[in-house]
Parts: sequence; structure tokens; C-alpha cells
Amino acid sequence: MWILQYFNTAILLILINNNLNSEGLIMTFLNTVGLNGLFFNGKYRDFTTEWYSVVGITIFTTAIINGLTPVAAFGQYVGGYAK
Repeated sequence: MWILQYFNTAILLILINNNLNSEGLIMTFLNTVGLNGLFFNGKYRDFTTEWYSVVGITIFTTAIINGLTPVAAFGQYVGGYAK
């Protein structure tokens, strides 16, 4: 579950939102395989302020929610016994 969650929150967002140079190794591979329009066609060429305000805040929010959910579940478990 952790691997899927990591891929969904970190890797997938970078694959979709980054924009790579068309002469690079990764884009050459994607062009050869036929996946050139699927990945790395986003509008951010580097980790800029705009990237952090859109993609970074999404990753941060997801990480905070995933970090607090077990604590809330444990609190609910303890609260159930306290009643």
C-alpha cells in the first residue's frame, strides 16, 4: 500500500507536471516507444515558485493528511475505550 501511495502522490505528479527537453534521453525513449504525449508534457520546466504553489502544495497536503489519519484513528480507538 505504501508503494502505491508513494507513486500516486510523488511520482505521478512529477511525471504529469514536468516538461522535459525534447533532445533528452527520457524524451527520446518516450518518442521511440510512442508515449511522447503521455508523460513530461506539463508546464513546469524546473522546480520554480509556480511549481511549488501548484504541485508542491498538492504533495504537501496529501502528506499531511496521510500522516494525521493514523493518529486520528488511534485517538478514536483510545476514545472508544475511554467511554
